[in-house]
Amino acid sequence: MNGKDSFNRRKVLKTAGASLAATPAIGVVYGEKDIEVVTAVRGDTPVESEFVSQKWIDHENKVTRKLNKFRKELKNDQRVKEIELGVANEWVGGRPGSRIEIAIKPGSDGPDVPKEEDQVEIKKKTAKTRRFAFNSGCQSNSNYFADLPGGVLLQSSEGNVDRYGTSAYLSTWNGSQYMLSVSHLWGLCEDNDQESAYHKAKKIGTVTAAHIDHDWSLVNKTTSNIDSLTSGIFDPADKNIHNISARFTTSGLRTAMQDNRTVFKVGIETGRTRGTILNVEGNGGIDSCTSWDGNGMKTGCTVADGDSGGPIYAKGKNNSNNFVVAGIVSGGLDFFIPGESSACNNNELSPNSTGMSAHGLATVHGIKPVFF
Repeated sequence: MNGKDSFNRRKVLKTAGASLAATPAIGVVYGEKDIEVVTAVRGDTPVESEFVSQKWIDHENKVTRKLNKFRKELKNDQRVKEIELGVANEWVGGRPGSRIEIAIKPGSDGPDVPKEEDQVEIKKKTAKTRRFAFNSGCQSNSNYFADLPGGVLLQSSEGNVDRYGTSAYLSTWNGSQYMLSVSHLWGLCEDNDQESAYHKAKKIGTVTAAHIDHDWSLVNKTTSNIDSLTSGIFDPADKNIHNISARFTTSGLRTAMQDNRTVFKVGIETGRTRGTILNVEGNGGIDSCTSWDGNGMKTGCTVADGDSGGPIYAKGKNNSNNFVVAGIVSGGLDFFIPGESSACNNNELSPNSTGMSAHGLATVHGIKPVFF
């Protein structure tokens, strides 16, 4: 980041977290929107920020408290599928704010909750059907890569009848580098440590660690069938591998959602698709084995079978050729069979992705993107 993009101009800078006011500020508040919150980080270094008002920060902190309150109260309510954040109808402090959304299982009216509490909007909605997005057929975007980046083919066996998925991005974990993807690619609700990983029917490594509930896995290169696991994400639209410059923070995911910032998904089945972030900080999952525990996100990016594990990202504000990672794809919502589709074998498509956020992977598990 060059001098003019640095934070020397700041009046107030707050680091982002679950509570936006949890850390001390630097500087002086001068006006309505002079508080600068960090929205994307490169390690511990701020890369992107947003100027907001104290009123917005107070509102978002109140939303967080109410979110935790409802989760506690409705924890054992079997009618509730998920509680997450969406975009409120009313603006707060000169910009959009967040609201609480409670997803109710189909066929139920759900618990009685107010439409608003302490000026925090609350919406009940019917939960959409959801399932994983791995493929047991063929793939559409599956070139061979000697240096394996994110956004390309991963397989759970060397044959042509097993599960296919997508690599997310090169990550550090416990001092070593691994390729991130999803756990369910190697088996639903199963311990997948030490399973073999393949690319274009060639073994490239093993699953060193995996987490069933949060649906992630880490692949370690153990063979010479590829030269390396490499940082960056392959974009099938321009055929280039793009650097990862940062990851979103909690505040960054909220403001990106509120501002309808365009995000992209890359998967081996549908390639690159675009949309916006629809929900953040979700605590649901896909089936009884998965739960995002407050770190789930949904987007309007189309997915299909085979896209599981693929990265979700936005183009950097300072350099659109670099990507800011938002999360990974575990599955989709309300799959349907399109009349015409570029998807392989006319696979079902979903208009929405769901999975863990990159912020959750980094802060809960220490799985952090490798930056250029």
